[in-house]
Amino acid sequence: RIPAKSSGRGVPCIDWREYVCGGKEEEGREECLKRLFDDELLKEGDLDVECVSFLRDIDSMVAKDVLERFATQLRSGRAAGNKAAYLTRMLRNAIPRGP
Repeated sequence: RIPAKSSGRGVPCIDWREYVCGGKEEEGREECLKRLFDDELLKEGDLDVECVSFLRDIDSMVAKDVLERFATQLRSGRAAGNKAAYLTRMLRNAIPRGP
């Protein structure tokens, strides 16, 4: 995961606008993230490096589903407070556990 103007590999990209998608699945996730900002449900600084890195490290379809549920939580006012921690918790809970 690298920023658009970086030559490094594996560098976490905190500015979601600089992220270069790696395929159609990632584009869907990034579109959901973009909508959160466009709809003013999130503002710059709401998500930290850990949250953004985790969001982009898990399966793109799982992340997209979590972002859609997160948007619903934000609209209803249930995701008040630390939005990065709330989203990170939702992402962690979405990862299937072993038997």
